[in-house]
Amino acid sequence: MALLLRRLARATGRSREDSGAMRDGRTSRAMRVVYTGLFAALLGVFIPLFVSHFAKWNGFRPDAPIAPELWRAYYGDPAETCPLDATSSSICPASPRVPALWTSAYSQKDPRHKPRLIALGPSRYWIGALIPATVLDEARSRRANQLLLGWIFATYRVWIDGHLVAAAAGGRDQHPIIIQLPMERLATGKPLHVAIQVYHDTDYGMPDFLNSLRGGEGFLSSASVATFRDFVLFWEAVRPFSLLVAYMVIGSLFFSLWLGTRARLEYFFMALFALASAFYQARMTSIFALSVSRSFTTDLDVVMRFWIASFGCGLGFSFARARLSILRAGMPVALVFPFVVVLCVPDSHMKRVLTNLIQAWATPAFYLLGSAVCLLQAWSLHNDRGSRRGSVEQAAVARRLGRLLAFGVGLAALSTFYVLQSYGWVPGMMRAMWMGLGFEHFVFVVVFAGLMLTEYRDQHAQIAQASPAPERARLPEDVSGAVAIVRLLAPERLLPLLRSHLHTAAFRQGGVVSAAGIDEVLFFDAESCPSPRAAAAAALAEAGLDAQLLSEHHGAELGLRAGLTEVRAGTRDGAQPLARATALLERALGESGAAVIAEDPAPAEKKARRKPASAA
Repeated sequence: MALLLRRLARATGRSREDSGAMRDGRTSRAMRVVYTGLFAALLGVFIPLFVSHFAKWNGFRPDAPIAPELWRAYYGDPAETCPLDATSSSICPASPRVPALWTSAYSQKDPRHKPRLIALGPSRYWIGALIPATVLDEARSRRANQLLLGWIFATYRVWIDGHLVAAAAGGRDQHPIIIQLPMERLATGKPLHVAIQVYHDTDYGMPDFLNSLRGGEGFLSSASVATFRDFVLFWEAVRPFSLLVAYMVIGSLFFSLWLGTRARLEYFFMALFALASAFYQARMTSIFALSVSRSFTTDLDVVMRFWIASFGCGLGFSFARARLSILRAGMPVALVFPFVVVLCVPDSHMKRVLTNLIQAWATPAFYLLGSAVCLLQAWSLHNDRGSRRGSVEQAAVARRLGRLLAFGVGLAALSTFYVLQSYGWVPGMMRAMWMGLGFEHFVFVVVFAGLMLTEYRDQHAQIAQASPAPERARLPEDVSGAVAIVRLLAPERLLPLLRSHLHTAAFRQGGVVSAAGIDEVLFFDAESCPSPRAAAAAALAEAGLDAQLLSEHHGAELGLRAGLTEVRAGTRDGAQPLARATALLERALGESGAAVIAEDPAPAEKKARRKPASAA
């Protein structure tokens, strides 16, 4: 059985030929075509559906709207409770016979309505509308017999023509108030009396939002009700929950990357930025709203808004590779300051005002600060670009410069968007997408994540380049090109660093590296290098310059001793084979004297230096 399993494992395991085929350009192109085709098919099927639904939501209006000026407010309240049937009452404002509400001088849509409610404090008040028969006739002609009122985040009771038809307690109902009326009532030709008694028992400054933010109040047909409920479902559940999951995935991904590369602080700040965004989306779900108190939600708003602004700024600083002392000083302030504010400002209304200020001013300012640091570093890098040596390094600097510019411009664009949104200058189109740190925030997070992942890819390619050396003979006799034997001259503690620079220089020129005793063997194949000898010389020159720079930085003498020759395949025509060339070069290095290092190592270190060096 074990033998059968071993054979099965060998038969199904990836072979060396498979590994080579995976690096083949045709295979990778085919994979890209498959993925691109599936992705395009997905977009082609779902994007038109999404666009059509978003267009309906964006242009949503009641079939027979109620004019905003018809809504009145009455701040007095009778001592006795209105009966279920208030048609015969002489004091209940819900009665069509009592004119207190219907002829009130105060408008519910007046901007001064909210300050009046705040001044009244916890109390009862009335809002209502006397809907003329012309609106009812329009609703009947459109088969729109469902009255959309919207949301009231407090205890309320609704009377239609003096009859109690709906009630809810505590402002915990997350669904809109929609009341179905008989078609016969719409055909009577009499005005409709809608009265709502509101108990101001929550910490909302103005609990009677109604539907002022989502198209207004009015009469809906069955099809319009379905469209509106889909919109509410998307807003209250689908959008925040999908963004919550996406932010959690992004945060976990970048935290995992940071655990492997602790020096890349931008990964850590991206993880924090995504995690704070996930918390903010979590508090927007209806499940969260129904499970916690309104005061806790308000406190969480202050903390999350400040954290998102602070971590966005820290993301810009860390991506620009600002001084660590700046980030160390700012991190405790960002974490602790919002909690201090929450404790020092006990009033819920003031906390909501503070949340709006953070959204309108602090968030754009913090993003703009992070953008300025990225653009400043991009400018500095552009000015120093001429001093860079080699086309490879200049190309890397150009890529880094482009990423800094993209990151800085992205943060500046996000800052500008929130400034325009706070002043109401952003068009209402796709309002369901943008409000409350919506998809515009998610798009920028994905863009920023993509920029950092491309930099991670380049860094990984530099430090872990694939070498074909393990797939060929160690010292093959049937190849042609240039071979160099290099002996590293450095203190023991700096040998791995110098060896890394040598290997990187060889890989950049298309060479491969292996070990031969205490020396490094660099081979540049004629099949992969148009001019093997020139490529070998360029790699040795680059590694030698790196050794000089490392010597200056570490205060120790580092260098290389190298021999270089050209070899050709075969021996029938008298050409020099690779193994013989390697032996001659190693002998020449040995006859030139022992390697001189700046620091006299301990005997144990000398013994360790004579051990064979491992290949990169």
